[in-house]
Amino acid sequence: MRWQHPEQGLISPLKFIVAAEDTGLLVSVGQWLILEACKQLHAWDDEISPLETLSMSVNVSVKQIADAGFVTHLEATLRENRVDPARLHLEMTEGVAAADPKLTATVLSRLKQLRVGVVLDDFGTGNSSLSGLRQFPIEALKIDPSLVGGMLADRGTCETVELIILLAHKLKLKVIAEGIESARQLDQLHTLECELGQGHFFSPPVEAKAAEQLLRQRAPVLHAKVAGAQ
Repeated sequence: MRWQHPEQGLISPLKFIVAAEDTGLLVSVGQWLILEACKQLHAWDDEISPLETLSMSVNVSVKQIADAGFVTHLEATLRENRVDPARLHLEMTEGVAAADPKLTATVLSRLKQLRVGVVLDDFGTGNSSLSGLRQFPIEALKIDPSLVGGMLADRGTCETVELIILLAHKLKLKVIAEGIESARQLDQLHTLECELGQGHFFSPPVEAKAAEQLLRQRAPVLHAKVAGAQ
């Protein structure tokens, strides 16, 4: 999500999300973002076939988790846009999860009942809690990009990444490496058995139309995988 300001140009969410939170607009912005994500996923289903493996990830904040109508509104949005809940993943940081552990566990349990996936974002640099990992029904960990960026130059950082991957797999969680910038980093992550990744090595952030072109380029590969699985 970016804000196309008429005078200041493209503004990063790092700047305007704080303002949205301070003014009480963050819950409404979050609802709009989930709506747009579901609409876009449904549109891609109609325009690019087959995309059975495609899912959409959306970041959520403390304010959204604390909102009493969050799960109800989410369920209605999925239903109205005919999106399989299992194809939506909500990402939250360790700080969001730890803000109110009891409330977070309750909300995440309701999301699990809906089959909406939850991913713990930026893992490895916050106040990580092993008990929290077992308490919260999450399906994946995302390794913080600062760790991915430093693992080739520093043995200790590489070992930290390896430990996170081992921990996740021990807990039967998937692992997503953030901030992959080079083929060397990708090779190292493959060696460490990290199964998923994102970063500028694959593509910088792009608008929906450009993303659609990337998907069209990959559609034959996806089609081959689906055909092979049938």
